Amino acid sequence: MKHGVSAAVVAVLLVGCSSENHYAQWKKLDVVYASQVPIFPGAEVEDAMGGNYYGESLDQQVSESMTYWFKIDPKNHDQIVAFYEKALPSAQRSVDEDGEIRFEVVPKGAESGEKVWVMISKDRLRIGEETKPGKHKES
Repeated sequence: MKHGVSAAVVAVLLVGCSSENHYAQWKKLDVVYASQVPIFPGAEVEDAMGGNYYGESLDQQVSESMTYWFKIDPKNHDQIVAFYEKALPSAQRSVDEDGEIRFEVVPKGAESGEKVWVMISKDRLRIGEETKPGKHKES
């Protein structure tokens, strides 16, 4: 009986830790709100790129964005879509002409116009955020 209890405790600990791992990679990255979105298990950060958006002139910065690209196994595409459908039940979902699926949410603590998105293509996962200017360390 003692081994059955030990195995159950280990199983509970592993399940508890696995959900934490969905967010672990964010700790190493310069994110404002994207860390509120879990990262699909096994997806690894491959690249990142940011940008600034301006109004009528270059001294009227309106917002900034940061997008992270993750390597995924193409055979997991449907699992990844299901993962984000479950993780982001209130997200606005759309599909573009190339079949890329987008989930968009307004994160907790966001100002007007700020958002986080998840985009799933056949072989790549992208998670990005748009924030007000000056919220990212490197901007």
